[in-house]
Amino acid sequence: MLTHNNLDKNYTIEIPNYRLKTYNLVTFIILTLNFIGFGFVYVVGSSYIAFLALVGIIINAVPWVNYIINKSHFQNIYAYVGMVISAVLWVYFGNVIMGLLLILFALLSYVINKKQFVVFNETGIKYPTLPTKKIAWCNVNFVILKDDILTIDFNKNSIIQVHINATVNPSLLPFKFNEFCNKMIAQAL
Repeated sequence: MLTHNNLDKNYTIEIPNYRLKTYNLVTFIILTLNFIGFGFVYVVGSSYIAFLALVGIIINAVPWVNYIINKSHFQNIYAYVGMVISAVLWVYFGNVIMGLLLILFALLSYVINKKQFVVFNETGIKYPTLPTKKIAWCNVNFVILKDDILTIDFNKNSIIQVHINATVNPSLLPFKFNEFCNKMIAQAL
């Protein structure tokens, strides 16, 4: 998504999330391990504990099956809710560390699975890292959007290059964006 406001003082470019496949694989593995762990507790636990373990199995099975059937990513609420409820169950079963790790991973997954946007405005560039990296214009040699490739070249001899999907918002002309960035860099000198 490539958007700008009418005053040409703020540009937002949606960039692909290259880490998404890795995080989806890790989420799938965690759900599978939870599924197996709750299965073990179901087999060896008392009737009440077995019932709670069955709840854990079902809660982890829903996003797991959804992923298998749809071959989609875990950007649905079932995976996050399932991990949080699983964390509560693991804490109840006495495994506090497992519960805390699951809650931490659920929060991290929620943040990472969001769409990523690079924001360009008069104060600088906000790049979607964890936490968000704020880059002042005085630290940038040049920024260019050409042939659906966004390039940010830094003073410290590093570069960010990302392929973007320009069909999301074709109304914005890249030369206007490039002109804005050149103007901001020139003002920062």
